[in-house]
Amino acid sequence: MSKESVPHQAGDYQLVLGASWMTLTGDVYLVPGFHIEWLKKYQDEVGAYSSVAELILDKRWISLMLYNRGYLEVYINSVHDQEVAAALWKLLYVNSSVWSQLLIIALEEDRYVHFNKNDVVSWQGFLQTLGKGDPLEPGVPAGS
Repeated sequence: MSKESVPHQAGDYQLVLGASWMTLTGDVYLVPGFHIEWLKKYQDEVGAYSSVAELILDKRWISLMLYNRGYLEVYINSVHDQEVAAALWKLLYVNSSVWSQLLIIALEEDRYVHFNKNDVVSWQGFLQTLGKGDPLEPGVPAGS
C-alpha cells in the first residue's frame, strides 16, 4: 500500500490522540473516525475487509485508540505473535511519554491484558505480562 494513498502519520511508530492503524513495520495510518468506516473508504488499498477483526487477523495490523490522559486501547491478533508483540513494544517504548495505561485485546485468544506503564519496563516483562491476559467476558464483542 502506498503511504500517499491514505492518511499517514509523519513518523513511524508514532502514537497520536484518537484512532489509528499500525503495520508490523511501524507505518501508522490515521483514522479520522471509526476503524470500520476507514476500512470501507480505503478498501482499494487494504483489501475488501468487512470488519476490523478481519484486518487484524489476516494482515496482522494493530488497531490503536489513544484517549485523553494517556489511556491506550489496542487490538492485536494474538499474544503469541512475536512480530506483533515486537512492533507493539517498539511503539510503546518510543511513545513512553504519551501513554500511561494500556488495554490490549487479543482476538485469537479472546483475552485482554490491562496494565500501567510503570508495571512493565522491559521487553521480557512485556512478554510475560502479555501472556497473562484474562479471558473476555461472554458477550463482549472483540474487534467489532
